Amino acid sequence: MSAKILAFLEQSLPTLKQVGLIGLKVLVILVVSYYCALFASKKLHKILQRYDETLANFVHQVVFVCVMIIGVIMTLSNIGVQTTSILAVLGAAGVAIALALKDSLSSIASGILLIVLRPFIKGDNIEIGAISGKVESINIFNTTLLTGDGKVVILPNKNIANSNIINQSKNPNQRIEIQIQIANNHNAAHIKEIIQKVLQTHTTIKKSPKAFVGVIDFDTQKVVLCIRAWISKTQSVFDTKSEIIEKINAELYKKGLFEVSVLEVRVDSRI
Repeated sequence: MSAKILAFLEQSLPTLKQVGLIGLKVLVILVVSYYCALFASKKLHKILQRYDETLANFVHQVVFVCVMIIGVIMTLSNIGVQTTSILAVLGAAGVAIALALKDSLSSIASGILLIVLRPFIKGDNIEIGAISGKVESINIFNTTLLTGDGKVVILPNKNIANSNIINQSKNPNQRIEIQIQIANNHNAAHIKEIIQKVLQTHTTIKKSPKAFVGVIDFDTQKVVLCIRAWISKTQSVFDTKSEIIEKINAELYKKGLFEVSVLEVRVDSRI
């Protein structure tokens, strides 16, 4: 029995040796390819990051994938597989895969367009439909936003490319809009003057564009005034609107105008 086992091992040893060498060669090529892909993508990312972080991230991902594909093809070629036949099969399969993954490929194409056309970059505050937030990253397939309430929203690039994009960061200023309701028996023009004086003395309100105060609605019981004032992007929206409302309330209280209430407060970056 032992003689048969020894004979089998002696016959199998050359084959096992050959398989081991091929396996070692495959392992070495794949490991080298991985580290080459990692090195090349990181090096390019470091260089491009000085100019555009979004482009750097995109090139980093593309270069890594391309180098790894080349490494796999080299591996197959070294173990005796006819790569030309494989490439032909992959080409045919690629058409079927492209049809099956057309939405994903559309997102890739849209991601490239977003990077080239640059309607927004990382750090911009944007609105896409009903979603608004700060751009955290732009990847091949999707874009990540961080909303004002701390939620992370991941949007496919295809959806972004087909939507209207409002980039609030393109304008260095932001507009605060406050709607105030007053009783119909009060003099709206007098209250407008009081509000305008408050806005003129407020240090964070910009002189240009000029603040607006005017009537936007009325009926038999009430008059609605609208305040539109601009502040810098660096100013705190919440602090500024709170200070404006407090000062207006204090001035109106001094004049004995108590039947006044705030209807709505909005923040906008559009004129």
